[in-house]
Amino acid sequence: MKRKTAIGWKRRGLGFYWHRISLGKVGRRKVSIELRRLIRRKRSENPLWGAAKIRHALVYLGLELLDVGMIRKYRKKRTYPEDRSGT
Repeated sequence: MKRKTAIGWKRRGLGFYWHRISLGKVGRRKVSIELRRLIRRKRSENPLWGAAKIRHALVYLGLELLDVGMIRKYRKKRTYPEDRSGT
C-alpha cells in the first residue's frame, strides 16, 4: 500500500467523523405525556383556538416554549357534526 493511499483514507475518515459530529440532533424534541394531555385539554376547553393561541397560553403558564407545528401534531382534531339532512 502506498503512503498516499493510507493518508487519503485517514483524511476521508476524519472528514466523515467531523461531518457527523457537526450535524447535531435531528427531529423534534420529545414531549412529555403531561404536556400532551394539557395541549388536548386546552383544545377541548377552547375548540376555536388554533395552535398559536394554545402555544401562547402554555407560555403564559410558564411552560417550555414549543413549536406551533408540535402543538398541531398533539392537539385533538376538531370534529364536525354529520350532515343528517338526508340528501
